[in-house]
Amino acid sequence: MNHSQPPPASAAGRRAHEDDVVLFSGSTPVAPHSPPVPQLSQLGDSRTANDDDDVPLTGTGGETADGKPDTPNGGAAASMRSAASRPPPKRGVMAVLGAVKAAILRQWFLIGVVCAIVLGYLIPEVGKKGGYIHAEYTIKYGAVMVVFFLSGLGLKSQVLKQAFSHWRAHVVIQALSFGVTPALGYAVAKLMSLTSVNDALVAGFVVAVSMPTTISSNVIMTDAARGNEAVSLINATLGNILGIVVSPLLLLLYLGARTTINFVSILIDMPITVIGPLILGQLARVFAPTVVAAVARRVNFSTVSSCMLLLLVYSTFSDTFASGKLQVSAGAVLAVIGLVWVFYPIMMLLCLVVARVFRFARKDVVSIVFCGSTKTLSLGIPLIGIVYRNDPNIGLYSLPLLVYHATQLFIGGWAVPYLRRYVEAGEAASALARAESGSDGEGGGGIVDHGSNDTLTSTSAVALAEESHALRETHTSSPRA
Repeated sequence: MNHSQPPPASAAGRRAHEDDVVLFSGSTPVAPHSPPVPQLSQLGDSRTANDDDDVPLTGTGGETADGKPDTPNGGAAASMRSAASRPPPKRGVMAVLGAVKAAILRQWFLIGVVCAIVLGYLIPEVGKKGGYIHAEYTIKYGAVMVVFFLSGLGLKSQVLKQAFSHWRAHVVIQALSFGVTPALGYAVAKLMSLTSVNDALVAGFVVAVSMPTTISSNVIMTDAARGNEAVSLINATLGNILGIVVSPLLLLLYLGARTTINFVSILIDMPITVIGPLILGQLARVFAPTVVAAVARRVNFSTVSSCMLLLLVYSTFSDTFASGKLQVSAGAVLAVIGLVWVFYPIMMLLCLVVARVFRFARKDVVSIVFCGSTKTLSLGIPLIGIVYRNDPNIGLYSLPLLVYHATQLFIGGWAVPYLRRYVEAGEAASALARAESGSDGEGGGGIVDHGSNDTLTSTSAVALAEESHALRETHTSSPRA
């Protein structure tokens, strides 16, 4: 592998993002100290069967095991020839074990969610309200406060100032996220209520679609698809801040007549568990930036936040199972899972159509597709805990959101290569138009890529094409994670 070339600038940007931005990170987080590569199974495992799986042979570094020179007639050389002549059954086993380990590390959060639900069923007396650890205080307050304090530490204030430059994209994304998606979800839920599906699961579906967009998975997938990473980051951050107020209002609008929402409790708990820790984190970032940076180099904020979310999931389902009032069939759960798997790709397609109708640049289209259709788990689970604090069906309210989270990772990851080719096709069209314009003696004129709604000068088109080619070459020759 060639280590002489520096890694692509985009990889460095991803690393900086993973280390610094954890606001409401609802996507599957990377394992501690792992490289910021899209953590999605659909993007494929970049490891090969030989990467990090083979046990080094003795004497391959020019010396035998006891430090003597490794000569062709030495014992080390004989050992090497003997090892080379043996069939490699262990290599296959190690390759399989390595692939399993990589898959677990890549999807550890989703595995943790399943384990948390199972533990809530097996030992609810630990995590239930009034249980051994008094989760109504230690988890419902303590864990949530940790999540949003770390979010405040990771939130870059300057990203909000940059939102105005892409205001059209943000208006469209917020309208899709808080307007179109909840409205369509509510219409589907009304149809579901005519069936035998549990009412709490129906309400949980409305809760899921009323949440704001997520951040980490949006940025990772947008960057992997060569979309506008800055638009995704700025918009997702803005959406999550708005969601603190907008999402409870949407629940009141759609579910006010069917559920008991204690808005007095929300007004009391939100400043204590969400807004207050978020502000404290921002103040620490502003007044003690060196301390925050030093801690961030040693502690993966995203991983800590995800562990706190797993505690919330465990406590939520402990309350549900401990109540003894869980009355839901496996068929109803499977119906909701199937509905989410159909609803989410339809929303992705709708966001794509809307973005094309408004003639956004292709890179912005990618951001709109991801940000307009995804939903956050990090804000959703704490918010459900606040809104439905004493409801015995709180676990069922959470289940559709958990399914939605997993669905957007798998289907979103599957869509990444198609969206990347879509962006690259627009760049190729711009480069071709630039080449034809240059050959006709029209250098310096404006070039319009009608497929992407981007206007480039001939000089900037050349620079874009050359930079894009160089980045791809560097990425191809650089060691893969």
